Amino acid sequence: MIYSVVKKNLINGRMMVCPRCKKDHDILQYIRLEMIEEYAHETTPVYKCCSCKWLFSPSGEMPQEIYEKFYRMLEEIANKS
Repeated sequence: MIYSVVKKNLINGRMMVCPRCKKDHDILQYIRLEMIEEYAHETTPVYKCCSCKWLFSPSGEMPQEIYEKFYRMLEEIANKS
């Protein structure tokens, strides 16, 4: 038997899919865990799913355009707080 895997983007606009429960949520619904500023340039943010509480970190291996858009959006949100 041959199985084909359909790749789905983790981030699509303002929505992000939890890799565990596969539910789409607005990015603002995910809980972003605190980062240590001193090491922020060497680490990636960790998020907690609001449905299943799974911890995950979006990879820098995602398409560059999506990756940059995602982090710009997070910076804008952080600056508003």
